[in-house]
Amino acid sequence: MDAASDQRTAQAHRSPTLDPEYWDSAPPLKRKKLRKGTRSCWECKRRKMKCVFDGPDNAVCVGCHTRWTKCVSQEFPEKVPTISTILDDNRQLRSRLRRVESQLAGLPTPPSVCKHPSSNASPPSHGPINTPTEDRHPQDDLILDRNSSSAHAIGDPGASGADALSRTLWGFLPSRQDTAIIYKASGGHHSIPFHEVLTTPYGILNQDGGLRSQERLREVPGPNSHPIARHMLHLASFLQHLHPDPDLNEELRGISEAPQAIRERLADKAISLVTTNVRFVGSFEFLECIMIESLYQANCGYLRRSWMTARRAMTIAQSMGFHRSGARTQYTVLHPQTKAYPDIMWFRIVFYDRQMCLILGMPQGTSDQSMASDAMLAKDSASGRLERIHCVIASQILDRNESDSVSYDYSWTQNLDKQLQRAARNLPSRWWLVPNLSGEKQYSQALFWEMRRLSEQLFHYNLLNQLHLPYLFRDSLERKFDYSRITCVNASREILSRFIMLRR
Repeated sequence: MDAASDQRTAQAHRSPTLDPEYWDSAPPLKRKKLRKGTRSCWECKRRKMKCVFDGPDNAVCVGCHTRWTKCVSQEFPEKVPTISTILDDNRQLRSRLRRVESQLAGLPTPPSVCKHPSSNASPPSHGPINTPTEDRHPQDDLILDRNSSSAHAIGDPGASGADALSRTLWGFLPSRQDTAIIYKASGGHHSIPFHEVLTTPYGILNQDGGLRSQERLREVPGPNSHPIARHMLHLASFLQHLHPDPDLNEELRGISEAPQAIRERLADKAISLVTTNVRFVGSFEFLECIMIESLYQANCGYLRRSWMTARRAMTIAQSMGFHRSGARTQYTVLHPQTKAYPDIMWFRIVFYDRQMCLILGMPQGTSDQSMASDAMLAKDSASGRLERIHCVIASQILDRNESDSVSYDYSWTQNLDKQLQRAARNLPSRWWLVPNLSGEKQYSQALFWEMRRLSEQLFHYNLLNQLHLPYLFRDSLERKFDYSRITCVNASREILSRFIMLRR
């Protein structure tokens, strides 16, 4: 049997469904009659999701607006792509991806073969990625800039890769109109970013202009700005303090997307593309973003996630030399306006780690006590010195908690109690009154300092509680543990009274 007869036999047994012309010429499927009053799109029906519109006049549903997909009502026939169209789209998309990968790697790629870059490849281009318009599919820009992080985030760690990642992150920012609405709903420039205490000493924050307001949230960064992830985390943390329901907050009405959806998108993208990306280790802003993420997770109620994020920040800070004294740190600064204080950052990371370890019953990440040295105490404020002493005492309590409870030394407990009482007496008696968070202060920068005072008071009473708690139910003939019982009761009462005031 010759080759021609073999080919005819194969074509005779070939299924007609494998031929693209069969699908292109096939009759359209019969449409089901749409129920009267139904208003939903084909995309939501395909995903089996509820199709919700923000307003009666909106043409695009919330789901399609978030996913950046075409919102076609079921009143109109669904445009089912043919096999030939899908194959053509896939070919064009693969060509587009090969072209982007080749420009990120700095190597030319043949039109039909995608090779891995060689070791002697030329440095990547620092300019924007441009492709011929005739090869561009209408959905390519949407796929590469909005939904796909691989082409931008896993590129070369050089400048071009960072620029491409910045453009990707920039695409997830809310519109200027939504940002203006969020800023207005916050009370404007009176709102204070509490995360600034992570990187700035109290002495500078106390100066005029030391506390920067949320006015900078209205300044939407450009697509090639660095670091956009910090702006995204700032905005996400800020949205945690607003009511998520626009119907219950009149100033949020008119926003094109639910504040909770904006917050989750900003945080998720900044975390997945930046704070968990090890190629940015060595940047001061990168470490700052990780700490903001840790606070964000804690405010969401995910305490273990927050603790693990802070422990990751501690490891990265140690790799940058922040735990060493002197000028042996190694880090870079991406933004010219960033003021880096490695000793303050290290102290805040260790302090937060020990706070979370006391809450969760975890071992501390480091036993460093250099933050309470005479030199460090001399150049800090009165409340700053109290925090540094608290940090060292927390370390000692955590060490005791990890040891055998039978070997607890009550004289050691009494000595640590005296240190706490002595540190408290270094501040005036009025400082220990319950802070006033009502009245004019709720719209002024004084709220920041009242909240800091409240936080320091709560941690002080929590340390007293943690210190004496092991002796709360111990029996003793000479009643030597009565002081511990009274201290636990009084400290718990002080904590509860402040939490009740805060919740009101």
